[in-house]
Amino acid sequence: MADDKTKGTFNDIKGKVKEGIGNLTGNEKMQSEGEMDQLKGNAQQTWGDVKDTAQQAGQTVQNAVNDMTGDSNTANAKETAKGTGHEVAGTAKEKYGDATDNTRLQGEGMVEKTEGKAERKSGNM
Repeated sequence: MADDKTKGTFNDIKGKVKEGIGNLTGNEKMQSEGEMDQLKGNAQQTWGDVKDTAQQAGQTVQNAVNDMTGDSNTANAKETAKGTGHEVAGTAKEKYGDATDNTRLQGEGMVEKTEGKAERKSGNM
């Protein structure tokens, strides 16, 4: 999302400035802080991209559901769409957890992805 991307860009720039000042002054702590800020910024930008992709995927699925006719087909399509959304969101959480070494998010992402697969399969029956 735009907010995540903006925060990420800010942290990336802030990190580059800190790292540069640390290099000029020989301050290793400031250099390290700058590198960490850049990593944080890159992770935030990636998270924004993942959220954008998930939102686009969800919209595509919703459009497909809206194009369908018939009660049983619509119900199945909605369950499939719901499962696909959870699967995409779970994958996004898992990847963000990987990028930030956040094991809690990794675990939550794996669970949500697995639940989404089950929902999607039940909608395809």
